[in-house]
Amino acid sequence: MNVYPWQQAQWQRVAQAITADRLSHGLLLHGPAGIGLTRFSRVLAARLLCDRPDAAPACGACKACILVDSGNHPDLELIEPEEPGKQIKVEQIRDLIDFMHLKSQYGKYKIAIIEPAEAMNTNAANTLLKTLEEPPATSVLILNSHDPQRLPVTVRSRCQSIAFGLAGDSTAATWLGEQINDSGMDPEQLLQLAGAPLAALDMVEGKQIEQRQQLVDDLVHLGRSDADPVAVAGRWAGLETGVAVRWLQRLFMDMLKLKLSEQPPGFGSSDVIGRLRPLVNGLDLREIVSCCQLLARINAQLGSTVTYNKQALLEEFVFLWRSVATSGGVSQ
Repeated sequence: MNVYPWQQAQWQRVAQAITADRLSHGLLLHGPAGIGLTRFSRVLAARLLCDRPDAAPACGACKACILVDSGNHPDLELIEPEEPGKQIKVEQIRDLIDFMHLKSQYGKYKIAIIEPAEAMNTNAANTLLKTLEEPPATSVLILNSHDPQRLPVTVRSRCQSIAFGLAGDSTAATWLGEQINDSGMDPEQLLQLAGAPLAALDMVEGKQIEQRQQLVDDLVHLGRSDADPVAVAGRWAGLETGVAVRWLQRLFMDMLKLKLSEQPPGFGSSDVIGRLRPLVNGLDLREIVSCCQLLARINAQLGSTVTYNKQALLEEFVFLWRSVATSGGVSQ
């Protein structure tokens, strides 16, 4: 029942608001994926529902804390897409509003957590507005978002914003080092690469470092015309939604930096710089920019509430890359 070490500043802000009875009825927690918004929101809910208000942040042992930890507290509701990557529908928000207007079973707060908040479709977000504007007493709505700009301005403006920046400090590196102490990997490099501690830990546990190396292999083989483009796109599409595109965006941004400067683009890319240089040498700047632009569009489409054919989007990029790579002499 505690927040992560790199979240202490945000927790102090929230704790002071609770003590002064100034906590907003609507909170928007936002930051990069892997920064720990889920943990923070659960600890905040436990703090508000805990039977021991003197505990910091929550006792973790009372009935309320145990129920929160098990996901069974009757005054706490979690709203998320019915399937990963899908929308949060208006019917879910209507049920949530009904829940928020019910009397608290334990005489404390009624709390709802919506994550990811940007998954709400337009009707769902508009339906939530009324409750944000006129919240029931002792109710708290917590919206977790890794992409708050996708939320309507009307929703964002009615919430107290709590930002979580990239946790690249020594506190996060120390924590990450403790989690991966037998992996042989450098926690600072992983943080630089992943952008957030939990994302870095997922990279290690989910074999994403190996996946990144495979992407570089595929780019090289496509440039030599000795890889099947459809098979490559299918392999990338088999990864978790957006993973391949995010890695490709990072790789091509590094290629762009290499094209503009002889200096390595960043500490987090040191493991693949040697393999990126030959790819860059055979291309002109416009071709790299074209690839970056297409990847940005694909990433936006995969992250939208509209369902796209992931394989088809990736095939579009694969064929573009093969075309510019082979014509530009990357295969040499």
